[in-house]
Amino acid sequence: SSDGSVVVGSAENDRSQRATVWSGSGWATKTDLGTLRTDNSWNSYATALNGDGSVVVGSSDTDNGDTHAIVWSGSGWTTQTDLGTLRSDNSWNSHAVAVSSDGSLVFGDAHNDNGEQRAIVWSGNGWTTKTDLGTLKRDNSGESRAWAVSSDGSMVAGRADNDNGDYRATVWSGSGWATKTDLGTLKTDNSGVSSVEAISADGKFALGWAINDNGDRHAAVWNLRSLTIRAADTATT
Repeated sequence: SSDGSVVVGSAENDRSQRATVWSGSGWATKTDLGTLRTDNSWNSYATALNGDGSVVVGSSDTDNGDTHAIVWSGSGWTTQTDLGTLRSDNSWNSHAVAVSSDGSLVFGDAHNDNGEQRAIVWSGNGWTTKTDLGTLKRDNSGESRAWAVSSDGSMVAGRADNDNGDYRATVWSGSGWATKTDLGTLKTDNSGVSSVEAISADGKFALGWAINDNGDRHAAVWNLRSLTIRAADTATT
């Protein structure tokens, strides 16, 4: 949480991995968040929480054997909301990996009807509105991932496939996150692969890695105040 009083992750119990909240004095209170299965068995994982710690997001096993993105909210995080997928029958897998500071927007990835994993935003009442963020390909096919968001949720960062068969560090912004910006690589000809792994709270800087001319992956920083800027190699700056 913003003040550090609440920590989320996963912890083993006698049989499985469980989404867990550590809170209270010295983070000594352990809360098992449970799963989406009717008998509350199997695994779940908490990956992020909002600013005040009231909304926890992650993934959980379901009765069908799929993994679904989930929100734990309410008193003691006891309300479980299955966020579903982008498939018409709501099957297959999804994962929630980030949440806006106010808890109203959840971000991650979900399978679509073509079997592709796509970056997604869940928003609206009960996070029921699903926005497929798409890819960098002209026909919008392929896969994408959302890894990180700015505090207000207006800037989403991750990676997306392009027409050359590469995946590229990508930022989605603007109305409905419809503006897709390919952040490029560290190669002189701007080819190859890259990915954003984190973004600053104000949305001004993205951090991740990109391929360089030697074929190495180097940590990279992108200054998002100008979305035309090339990546800066942290090894040389």
